Amino acid sequence: MHMHVTSINRPWTQQDLDIGSPEWPIIWSTFPDGADWFLEKDVALNALEKWRHDMCTGAPGHSKPIVDVIAENGNHVFGRFGRHLANDFLYYAANFPGAPCSWVCSDDACFSHFTSRIVSYTQIWQSADFLKRCGMSTNSSNPFAFNTTSDRNYTAGFIWVFRKAFVKIPQDLYNQYLREGLFNPTHKIGDPYQYTGPLSDKQFKRIEVNYHAYLDAFTVITARVPDGWKDGPVQSFSDFKEAGYSTTIRPAQFHEAKQNMVDPDHAIQVCLRPGRPAKVTGNGPGQKRKALTRETLEKMKLQKKRKLMIHSEEQEKENELPIIVASPSPPQRLTHSHKC
Repeated sequence: MHMHVTSINRPWTQQDLDIGSPEWPIIWSTFPDGADWFLEKDVALNALEKWRHDMCTGAPGHSKPIVDVIAENGNHVFGRFGRHLANDFLYYAANFPGAPCSWVCSDDACFSHFTSRIVSYTQIWQSADFLKRCGMSTNSSNPFAFNTTSDRNYTAGFIWVFRKAFVKIPQDLYNQYLREGLFNPTHKIGDPYQYTGPLSDKQFKRIEVNYHAYLDAFTVITARVPDGWKDGPVQSFSDFKEAGYSTTIRPAQFHEAKQNMVDPDHAIQVCLRPGRPAKVTGNGPGQKRKALTRETLEKMKLQKKRKLMIHSEEQEKENELPIIVASPSPPQRLTHSHKC
């Protein structure tokens, strides 16, 4: 563990710790990450405008893919994003992850949309819905137990395209993709486009996610990209829900808790006891998990078997193709583009 001590030539006061105080930047100087998009929104927006000016005037990094710039945050504008949120945000903003920063910043309408989406996206992580569904409920009084409910809520509602095989796109966002031609493989992004087909009237549409290995990015966009954009071929990958007992990207995914995730096959053989199962009581928020029964374990076993069958069928389909396809594996971080 590393501990950093920050000192000044007088005693610290409560006012020094207030957001926006003269000492506030000093406190975080050891961990440069930029302004907080929820607590310091105005400062973050000013930093975003400065970044736009730099990109439009040819500053170093102006031709880097936007997904790399957001994930790496070398400019201290996109604090607390990382690779996961960078991919999901660009899906939310309907931007191709390989688009150069200068392209995102050059058009006023495009950048205005980019700004409004980043503001609304960062508000999600402080919303009452997110905190209630993912930050409060526990399934057991055991602090190391795997929290199935919050894990399922986060997976289903707050991870969209990052390492996911499919995404359920809301109606308004799906129709935006249609109108902009982003689902049309013959359309080139940036060219004029007039969509004349029907719009969706469904609440959600289930769409396959593509993984661009060279870009190390996930997107549902299938339109062609302009010359010079970082793109690369689409590569197969394994959905992160198939990671088993390995930790992935969710709040419930700490190693100790993940190792305590129930294995239905093992539990049926070893853990079942005769008699009526007792309820687990607790004083914290959320309904506590009842002791597992054979019926619930059999349901879990069927779900596990169904996932394995689907995975096996997908592999068989891939083996039938005459083209050599890379075997599914969790995507690895690849070399990103260099600064300009």
